Amino acid sequence: MTRLHARQILLVDAIGCGVAALMISLLPPTWRATDLPARWRRPFAGTLGAFAALLGIASSRHCVESAHLRIAAIGNLGWVAGCLGSLRVVRSGRGRGFLIATALMDGIMAVLQWRAASR
Repeated sequence: MTRLHARQILLVDAIGCGVAALMISLLPPTWRATDLPARWRRPFAGTLGAFAALLGIASSRHCVESAHLRIAAIGNLGWVAGCLGSLRVVRSGRGRGFLIATALMDGIMAVLQWRAASR
């Protein structure tokens, strides 16, 4: 993977996190569909937004550092752990599906970022 691919990987992740943060913030029905506790909504959206901003900054650098890619990968693994840990509080199939799909996507991004950092 070239550094160009590394920038694209970070940018795709930033866009996905940013869109999710906006949807959770601006569209309460989106959050209700996850079946997660209402009190988690703002911290969740804020964390997603901050992560998106950091990914966006890293993707805009002319030369993407391996350390930035590894930090992004570790951050995504944190999201995977959070999603899987949250399965214990979600009762609906739709909410569980959302968390599992999110964990899979974040896991894929983590692998891509780690591989890009290793090149």
